[in-house]
Amino acid sequence: MNKNNNIFKLSVLSVIFILSLSSTLIVNGDNDFIVGVCTHLMSPPVSLTTVTPPLDAAIGAGLASVRDTPYWSSVEFVKGQLTEIYEFNDFMVALQPRTSLSKLFILGNGNQHYNNGQKPQGTNITVAFTNYVQWVVNKYKGKVQFYEVWNEWDLDDPGNPNTATHYMQLANAAIPVIRANDPNAKILGGCITSDGMDQLFGDRVIQQGLATKVDGLSIHPYNFCGGTDNTPEVWFRWVNLTNTRWTGLRNGVATPLYITEMTWPSSHPSTCGSTLEIQAAYLARVYFLARVIPNIKGMWWYDIFDDGVDFYDREHNFGLLDHNWSPKPAYFTMKSITPFISNYTYDATKSVLASGSLYKLAFYRNLTGGAQHRVISAWSSNNAATVTTTLTTQSVVPLDLVKVWYTTPYANMDGQWVNSGFKWTCVGFDCTATVTVGKFPVIFDVTGVKCACLP
Repeated sequence: MNKNNNIFKLSVLSVIFILSLSSTLIVNGDNDFIVGVCTHLMSPPVSLTTVTPPLDAAIGAGLASVRDTPYWSSVEFVKGQLTEIYEFNDFMVALQPRTSLSKLFILGNGNQHYNNGQKPQGTNITVAFTNYVQWVVNKYKGKVQFYEVWNEWDLDDPGNPNTATHYMQLANAAIPVIRANDPNAKILGGCITSDGMDQLFGDRVIQQGLATKVDGLSIHPYNFCGGTDNTPEVWFRWVNLTNTRWTGLRNGVATPLYITEMTWPSSHPSTCGSTLEIQAAYLARVYFLARVIPNIKGMWWYDIFDDGVDFYDREHNFGLLDHNWSPKPAYFTMKSITPFISNYTYDATKSVLASGSLYKLAFYRNLTGGAQHRVISAWSSNNAATVTTTLTTQSVVPLDLVKVWYTTPYANMDGQWVNSGFKWTCVGFDCTATVTVGKFPVIFDVTGVKCACLP
């Protein structure tokens, strides 16, 4: 098609329809992926003044959900007496005006009055646990959107079939209590650890019917201690294979999966830690890769702030914020990706997974008038090297510089698209650009300027 034909078509755009990217034209999409964070803000000692800054930081990063625990040991501090401690109340008071944050509550952790604080097993202890479940669900009815039955039950002896059997006894007792007391709340079961995925705890609870009784399975697929296999790309292949196996167990029915903990620590390498920069890069890559698997419905980063200041203690270095609530690089990267993870839909037909070290994932968001905003998130899985790729789009007007959105910490601080040094080359309506990316995903605007004349 020659240039004169292009000019003719442009002359009648006023009557056929033209669309360029504008934030006022974006409408709600069909994506319901949850980007959340674990908070540890219901654990004594906390107060209203210590709860609000982390919650505001979560909102500032575009997070949509918080995950915490109304501990059984605190609710039933005196045996047989269930009551709300002030830390729980402060947490809920702080959340009341922060309506953009949904709540996921873990029901569990041992109680000092039963089985020496260990897992509740046996009829009498299960009754005590379900009394606690009923109290919590009644107390927070209509205020909590998700309940998770226990936390990492399979942490001990995940390969033992009895571990799955005993968990199912607890779940079978708790699930009807939750349903009866808050029918609108979603129930997550399993809370399956990495070892539980590999040593078939997850398979066994699925075979015993858990997936048919809950709204989704929760998993904690950590791989930060995987040595050279600790990357998001290895993580993706492993989770995808596990998901395929679990779908097979249900005769092709994919179970909704909720990743209620995921992280890489920024601790010393001897503790499976990564640098602050790698922690941030892996965060961005793992969230984009999670969107590739359609039955993954959300992912909660572990956690909002570092639990301490010891560089040699892995548990002190998981946060988006440091122990003094100052943002780490991962926080800024999280803030840069949430608009795309939360609001855009993955397009497998236009994506490239693992072409050498290149990952090139396509996403779109519906706009008014039936059009779409299209982007490409691309990166190199080789942390020490860049990779070059070609972008394509169609446009009825010539394009110049490729617009980009960086996920590198401290970039895109104003939340705006910027012109890159990469240029489009257009022949007729067809435009291409050669770009280079590194370990941090770069998001490229490949929407072009469209009209009804384009196929």
